Amino acid sequence: MNEKKKIINYDYSPLILISIYICLTYALYLIFQKPSGILSLIFMSIVGVSVVLGYLTPVKRWHQKKATMRKNIEKYDYNVNFIVNICSMIVILYSINFLLSYYDSLSDIFYYVQNPGRAYEYIKLLNKNPELNISGGGFGSLISIFLTLSTLSKYIVISFSIIYWKKFKLYTKIMIFISIVMYLIYALCIGSMITIGSMLISSIPALIYMNKLKFKNKLKILFVVISAIGGIYFLISNRIGSGSTFSDSILTIFFYVSHGYTGLEYALKLPFEFTYGFSTFRGISSYLVEIFGLHDFSQGSYLVRNQIQNGWPALSVWSTVFPWLASDISFYSIPILMFILAYILSVTWNNTLLTKSPYGFLLTGQFFIFWFMIPSNNQLFHTLENSVAFFTAVILYVFSEIKRKSREKID
Repeated sequence: MNEKKKIINYDYSPLILISIYICLTYALYLIFQKPSGILSLIFMSIVGVSVVLGYLTPVKRWHQKKATMRKNIEKYDYNVNFIVNICSMIVILYSINFLLSYYDSLSDIFYYVQNPGRAYEYIKLLNKNPELNISGGGFGSLISIFLTLSTLSKYIVISFSIIYWKKFKLYTKIMIFISIVMYLIYALCIGSMITIGSMLISSIPALIYMNKLKFKNKLKILFVVISAIGGIYFLISNRIGSGSTFSDSILTIFFYVSHGYTGLEYALKLPFEFTYGFSTFRGISSYLVEIFGLHDFSQGSYLVRNQIQNGWPALSVWSTVFPWLASDISFYSIPILMFILAYILSVTWNNTLLTKSPYGFLLTGQFFIFWFMIPSNNQLFHTLENSVAFFTAVILYVFSEIKRKSREKID
C-alpha cells in the first residue's frame, strides 16, 4: 500500500529537475560568458516565476479527481510487444539507411564510430558538397521520407523498454538490443551530440517512474546516468581534438549549455517583428517555403536580425529557445506561454503516474526535450522529423486518454 500511495502523491520531480538545470546553466553563463547587461536576468527571473506558478496551479484540482481515476489504471497490453518490435525495426532500418547514404565501406564506419568529432565534420562537408558523396544513397527517397517521419519510433523503443522490459518476450528484447546498437552506431557516425542527448532526455520520465518503485531500479538508473555522462565526455573530448585535457572538455561542456543566453541577451534588445509561426515551427515552415514557394517570414525572426545587427550567428550557435518563440508572440508573451506549458507538463505527468499510461510517458519525454533544451534552441520544432514526432506523440496520448475515459463511463 505504501508503494502505491507513494506513486499517486502529486509529484514535483519535473519542476525540480528543470529548475535546477536552468538555474545551473544560467549560473554558468553568468560566470563564464561575461553578460553584457541584466535584461536576460530580469527576463529569466520572470519566466522562472511563471513556470513555478504554472506547475503548481493544478495541484488542488488534481487531488480532487484522483480518487475517480484509480480504478482505471492502465494494464500491461501484450500489443506493446508488437509495437516495440515494429518500432525497433524502423530504428534499425533508419540507422542502416543513414549509413548507406553517407558511407561506402565498413572500415569507414568503424573508423568514424571511434572518431565522432571527425564524423561530424565529414557529414557537414558532404551536406555542403553533395557531389563528393560516392555512397550508394540508401534505400531511396520514398523509404527515406517514411523513415524520417517515423522518428517517434526511437522514443517509443527507449521509453517502453524502460517501463516494460521484464514483461517483454525474448525476441522483443533482442530486437530492442539490436536497434539500440544500430542507433548508437548511427549517432556516432553523424557526430552530433543531440542524436544521443534527445534519447537520454526523453527517457527521464520513465527513469523517474522506475526510480520510485524499487531499490534495484535506482542502481540501474545510476548506471545509465554515469554511462550518459561518460558518453557526453567522450563526444566532447573527441570533438575538440586529441590533445584536449580533462579541463578543456569540462569547459567546453560548460560553454555548450550556457552560451545561448548570450544570444538571448542580444535578442531582448531588438524590436518585435511578427513571423506568422514560421520561426516557432521552423521544421515545418521551411518545407512550405521550399515546396510551395511561400515567403519565408522567419527571415524577420529575432535570430536572423540578431545576426545582422549584433553579429550573433542565427544557427551555428545557440540563442536559447526564447527568440524562436518570441518571434511569433513577442518576449512579453513568453511568461504566459511558459505558465501554460508548465501547467500542461504538470497535469500530463501526474496523470501519467496515476494511470501508468505508456503514451503519457512517451509524451512527457517529448516535453522534457523542450524543457531541457531551453538554454539551447527550439529542438522540438527545429526539424520536420522532430515536429512530426512530437505531434504524433500528442495524438497517441489524446486517443489513449479518450479510450481510458470511455472505460470510466462504462464502469
